[in-house]
Amino acid sequence: MLNFTRCVVLALALVATTNAKTIADDPPNIILIMADDVGIEGLGCYGGTSYKTPHLDAMAANGMRFTHAHAQPLCTPTRVQLMTGKYNHRNWMSFGILDPNEKTFGHALSAAGYTTGIFGKWQLQSYDPPDLPGAEKRRSTGMHPKDAGFDRYSLFHALHTEDKGSRYANPTMLEGRRGEAGTLKTYEGRYGEDIWVEQILKFLDEESSQPKFVYYPMALPHWPFQPTPHSESWDPTKPQETALKYSDDMIEYMDTSVGNLMQGLSQRDMHSNTIVLFYSDNGTHLDVRSQLSDGRSIAGGKATPKQTGIHVPLIAHWPEHIAPGTSDALVDASDFVPTLMDLSGASMPDNAKRDGISFAPRLFSTPGPQRETAFFWYDSRPGWDKERFRRHVFAVNKDYKLFRDGRLFRLTEKPLEEITVDPLLMNDNDRAAAKQLAKFMQQTLADADEPPLVDAYGNREHDLTYKPAGREETNRINKRLLETGKKLVYGDESIAQHRLWLFSPLDIQDGEKRPCVVFFHGGGWGGNPAILAPQCVYLQRRGIHTVSVHFRAPKGDVTPADTLRDARKAYRWLIDNAAEHQIDPANLVIGGGSAGGHLSLALLTIALENDPAITDSPRGMVLFNPAIDLVEGWEGGREKCEAAGIDPMTFSPAHHVRAGLPPTLVMSGSEDHIITPKMLDAFQARMKAVGSRCEVTIYPGAGHSFFNYGRNGGEYFHWTMWQVESFLNSVWVKPTE
Repeated sequence: MLNFTRCVVLALALVATTNAKTIADDPPNIILIMADDVGIEGLGCYGGTSYKTPHLDAMAANGMRFTHAHAQPLCTPTRVQLMTGKYNHRNWMSFGILDPNEKTFGHALSAAGYTTGIFGKWQLQSYDPPDLPGAEKRRSTGMHPKDAGFDRYSLFHALHTEDKGSRYANPTMLEGRRGEAGTLKTYEGRYGEDIWVEQILKFLDEESSQPKFVYYPMALPHWPFQPTPHSESWDPTKPQETALKYSDDMIEYMDTSVGNLMQGLSQRDMHSNTIVLFYSDNGTHLDVRSQLSDGRSIAGGKATPKQTGIHVPLIAHWPEHIAPGTSDALVDASDFVPTLMDLSGASMPDNAKRDGISFAPRLFSTPGPQRETAFFWYDSRPGWDKERFRRHVFAVNKDYKLFRDGRLFRLTEKPLEEITVDPLLMNDNDRAAAKQLAKFMQQTLADADEPPLVDAYGNREHDLTYKPAGREETNRINKRLLETGKKLVYGDESIAQHRLWLFSPLDIQDGEKRPCVVFFHGGGWGGNPAILAPQCVYLQRRGIHTVSVHFRAPKGDVTPADTLRDARKAYRWLIDNAAEHQIDPANLVIGGGSAGGHLSLALLTIALENDPAITDSPRGMVLFNPAIDLVEGWEGGREKCEAAGIDPMTFSPAHHVRAGLPPTLVMSGSEDHIITPKMLDAFQARMKAVGSRCEVTIYPGAGHSFFNYGRNGGEYFHWTMWQVESFLNSVWVKPTE
């Protein structure tokens, strides 16, 4: 962590003054403002055109505007990182919790002689409601603001969630001083941000021989979207309407609140000795769409690792000291601790490992270390309402973003734009960037143990980026994953194989319907439903129902036709029972690997006696090296058909392509000798001839079963699942009512 002396900073920064005093002689006041949920598209100075933000635009015009500032995708991860200077993998506990043993920038500046105050939103002491599974392990385990290093505090949501009250109209705040438990106070008829700005200015007015540090974590413009004092419907005496239409008013009132604070500084003639930093904790709410001056419409990316979730504004203002301009320096939330230490001459009161690099030199156009890469360890669990979340570990520079699972994105000159890099079409620059970013992630993670992977309730989850040591371990993992599904009977209860496993998203709500992917496992019509359990869990964690179907294997009196009957019986059972299991039947996709791919296509193309082919087709098919050709291809299937007296041609779905088949994604390997690329090319041509969409991807060097979890170091598992995600997003229809 870079730490300048006050004297050095003064010599570099106060070039416009004639009195060469050191900062130690006249340390500046510092105000750190952090908005709650606004990306760069929300500000005019970053090209946003949807909202009027004249005060922040003026602050940027007269200060330093950073074009590559980043935050974590969600509030607690950013707040913990911001206040401690540590990446989350070093000190994460749970959502809404700051480890009470941590030292914050409040402690450091207080020890350096600053009078410190915090006004706004806390939400770091207790978060989970009492009825959430596992909540008793987390409630009241965080840091109380009285212990956070601040002499004065006035904060929304400083205690239990059920006691938090409102942050906007008629706000409730816990108010107190260092070491005191504080008192809850409600301001009837008032608005939260107005109260906090007044309290900050009053705090600055208080007589003191010490400089002041103010941390102002705003409430705006976080949901619930409700009227502000500038809204036509503002009336704090009535119940507050919550509607998306108020998001515009709230973003603009965020600007108004900053303007009121800046006006107060000007009226007190405090601009010249007060540094003001404006930042945001994450991107804009997902339901908010904003326009940019280049014509693009931007959907908010809050809570996601997209650029729209992490690329945020950062403005530094200190008239006569920070020259107006822009900086393309890369900044993340960990950088604020060393920057504040440099600006104040303070130092953190412990020797813990921290990750930040000061951007103070950038403020004054002086030499100093620069950040080349930003790291993100992001997992908001456990915690209330976090069922839909999962862990993301990634690194970003100015040109690329790489995830730990290998996904690579190019970042363009257009802010917020990112382009997926096809792993099969990477150029030299892509490969070099991936190598550099992977090395940075590895180095950053090397000196600390990651928190365990858990779900929203604190239960352990399997990390699908983990690489099993061999097939035996892979089989054990697959079996455990299958057991996390709900085992159901789809046919004759006395037939052991008439079972399927349903994996439903944790975040599904009562009455809600979700899409579903139904998988049929491979194994030459034998095999094990656990083989595709990793694919099921992968998609389940992305909010999709998944199913792994078991069936009888052709053996003894059971023929391949009976195997197909079982598969079709399971599909029809799912259609008939979709409502009970909250499955949207209009958004069903079927798929499978190898022999399971054969069954998937045969469901729709091969009719049997008293068992017609499915004509009400699903939304799509996902086929992993599918054994769909029993004439020129899959020899084992051909032999089993012949042994049962079945003509292989009549049981070869690739030879029964018909009009009306759904969009199909086929993924296979160049070294697959059961179903060769040539055979798949012929199948694609047949699909095209009947007007059906068919995408075929051949992975170079890959053999049969290349896609399975645990094979090839997991590389192809992730590559194929990214492709599946993209395909699914292209075929889903709007959920049925």
